[in-house]
Amino acid sequence: MKEFLFTKEDYAGFCENKESLVQQWAYKQIIKFYPDSEITYKYTKKFIQPKMLKKIERMKYAIMTYLRESWELIDADFLFGLVEGKTEISFEMQAHVLKALAQKGSKKSKIVNLLLRIDGQQTDINTFLVIIEALEILQTDEAYAMLRYFDKDFSSDFPFMETYMNVLISYKDEKDIKLNFRNPY
Repeated sequence: MKEFLFTKEDYAGFCENKESLVQQWAYKQIIKFYPDSEITYKYTKKFIQPKMLKKIERMKYAIMTYLRESWELIDADFLFGLVEGKTEISFEMQAHVLKALAQKGSKKSKIVNLLLRIDGQQTDINTFLVIIEALEILQTDEAYAMLRYFDKDFSSDFPFMETYMNVLISYKDEKDIKLNFRNPY
């Protein structure tokens, strides 16, 4: 394993490199070998910002994968810090961070309120699906009310999405939502 020839401090140095390809490689190594370290948090916070993601477009996938696969290792306070205005991140990243928080299961009503701040007019279908997944994980009265709220303005170029949303909203009890979801991952 050649990767172990480098320490996490070495990878941190590579994350500071001017070349985006080197930064991306180093960040992938950090999240692979040190998913719950302070260095991983530092560079996640740095790379998750829109100005960095525009420079390093491929980094977005690595960050979303890290949030999806390592959510239980990530500190909840760190995640809340990312979405509560302390850093400027895109709606897509906010959705992924909030889904990770929903999986952690704490402060559910706070998560729903933060999900409400995501502008539905500026989100694409993938972001919308992440929001729906987060709401399904939360399974609260507020989450169900938010699904109903989204249904009012929901329109999609994909007919299956409107059908999917209509089926979700047709239930009377928010606990019935989980019957309709199957985790594709």
